[in-house]
Amino acid sequence: MIIDLAAWRAAQGPDRPALRWRGEWLSYLELDERAQRLAARLHAEGVRRGDRVGILAHNHIAHVDLLLAAPKLGFVFTPFNYRLSASEQKVIAQTIEPKLVLHDRANELKAEAIEARRMPLSRYADWLKKRAPRAPVPDPPLSAEDIHMILLTGGSTGVPKGAQIPYRQTHRTRWTRRPRGA
Repeated sequence: MIIDLAAWRAAQGPDRPALRWRGEWLSYLELDERAQRLAARLHAEGVRRGDRVGILAHNHIAHVDLLLAAPKLGFVFTPFNYRLSASEQKVIAQTIEPKLVLHDRANELKAEAIEARRMPLSRYADWLKKRAPRAPVPDPPLSAEDIHMILLTGGSTGVPKGAQIPYRQTHRTRWTRRPRGA
């Protein structure tokens, strides 16, 4: 199973367009480089394998960066639901215990309810470009059963629960086209 999809896809077609963000196309190589830089920055901030790194924001490229950087460092990507109240965010964060939470301006007050280091997305681009210390980022030996992300349930009848999603559920073992109707 290919765990580091960003690196694998960058090797397959580095210059092919992968994602359009704010009117610009990013190639697969650029996405992999962003994920590598993010893993290095998070490692410099003390994030280690198994730590939770959250995001509380509307659409932002940081969601993709976190998803692709997780296998490079072994942290668990945890997107928070921006529709929930600050008190609900606090309860969820007490269970998940994120090491760091990225947030946009619209969710700044909700992010303040979370007891973790916070980083506003208004500084994200500059922070990501900032050179990380030379300490090597460990290449964690991840398996299909390691947790890639925690997705929160809707919570309409109570506090949302966190579903732990392993790599085997976010990655396909073979990249083949499925027959129609399958």
